[in-house]
Amino acid sequence: MELRAYLKNFAVLKEARREYWGVQAINLLDCIYAFASVTVATVFMSKSLGFSDIAAGAVITWLGIASSIFLFAAGPVIDRHGVKKTLYGALIGALLIRGTLTLSAFWTEMPYRKVFFVGCLVLGCLPGALRSTVNHVGNRRFSTPKSQGAAFNVWYIVVNIGAVGAGLLIDFVHLTLKLDFAWIITFGLIDAVVALPISLFWIKDDSSHEVVVPRTVGLQAPSEPDAGAVPIAGRRWQYVKEVVRHPAFLRMMSAVTLLTGVRAAFLYWTVLSPKYWYRTIGHSARVGLLTTINPMVIIIGLLLLVPVINKFSTFKMLTFGALVSGLSFLPLSVPWYWVSDDVNHAYYAMSAVSMCVFAFGEMMFSPRLSHYIIAIAPHGQEGAYSSFAALPWFVGKTVAGFVSGLLLMRWCPERMTIDGVSKPLHDVIASRTLSYGNSPEMMWLLLGAFALAGPLVMICFRRWFTKGMHENADGSHQDIS
Repeated sequence: MELRAYLKNFAVLKEARREYWGVQAINLLDCIYAFASVTVATVFMSKSLGFSDIAAGAVITWLGIASSIFLFAAGPVIDRHGVKKTLYGALIGALLIRGTLTLSAFWTEMPYRKVFFVGCLVLGCLPGALRSTVNHVGNRRFSTPKSQGAAFNVWYIVVNIGAVGAGLLIDFVHLTLKLDFAWIITFGLIDAVVALPISLFWIKDDSSHEVVVPRTVGLQAPSEPDAGAVPIAGRRWQYVKEVVRHPAFLRMMSAVTLLTGVRAAFLYWTVLSPKYWYRTIGHSARVGLLTTINPMVIIIGLLLLVPVINKFSTFKMLTFGALVSGLSFLPLSVPWYWVSDDVNHAYYAMSAVSMCVFAFGEMMFSPRLSHYIIAIAPHGQEGAYSSFAALPWFVGKTVAGFVSGLLLMRWCPERMTIDGVSKPLHDVIASRTLSYGNSPEMMWLLLGAFALAGPLVMICFRRWFTKGMHENADGSHQDIS
């Protein structure tokens, strides 16, 4: 009955306007390009542009930093200019930037080719951030208050369908058409070309279903400031000090810091895994197919398991989901010959199990992390806690991006020198002459140990981490252990 009621909730989307579906169509195209390009980016930079593993990982790291900065700026732009104008501007900017990016991908003799390529990747984060924020705002603005829950659920399903489409696109281009990964980058230009007429014809009315009630409380600005009043900057600094001094702030920051090892898996799947698969399985590895496992499991899980997951408390699902996600590294750390005599079959099986386990964990811990941050925050400070919670992950993904290149060079290089002869890593692995300490499995064992440490510490000290948590609808506080 709960599942039937859950699925019935989607029926309210018939109230959503045409603009909502236009946003979802553009979101689907954008997700296909985003997931596909980030999956092959490090491989393309190393194969076609001559970047080392460390340099390619550093570029991806800087892209993450640029995206974070542009996302902070995107909100005020949309508030000022509206969804429609912002989307038009983002698409025109994407056309220009991705056109230059495509040129640098194909023109091998282009002067300063590396600079143009990386520069366009970084600049492309701006229209990408605008489009991402448009998606969130459009989900709310173009759906009714009654259908907003279903609207955001469909948006998340569309995101994962886009991830599946990205995986299929990668294998179609690389294995079926036998084309260079530059054609994956070209899809970004196609995406912008197709999305522009969609936005022109489907997104015309920028108004919202919601009735906007002016906020007046606390916004009065006296014409003449009081002589003894604290300056605005001083008041803001005083507020920050009050936030960070609260005992709940230390618990929240400790939790998000301990979970950095688990959340880093999202970065590993894009920076480490593509090269790992191509080097352990070979050039014919079905990398696209492997990347579809995670979103497929999430799509099915969202439809079937959410009613069950919602029965458990936030902290239990957060820590249990993080623990399951951390365990997803262990299948990759098993010596391949324990799984199969065929090296390719072994790595496919290990990777498939790992992706499935991580997807189940992600469904549990990822949404509950946001809920935990809000639940642990004192009333009136939820926004500040959400902002500060992003800091450990911002630092963590920056470090993880640079470390990923070092990990690849140490445990998963493209070639290894054995007895003075340089051989592809796949051939060295197949010969069974590689010790476990020097194998790719060792890399995943270390990453898994780092990921598991965080949730285990949280489980051991759960009473401290849940002290003061409030989840009741009426706003009353409730400790949950």
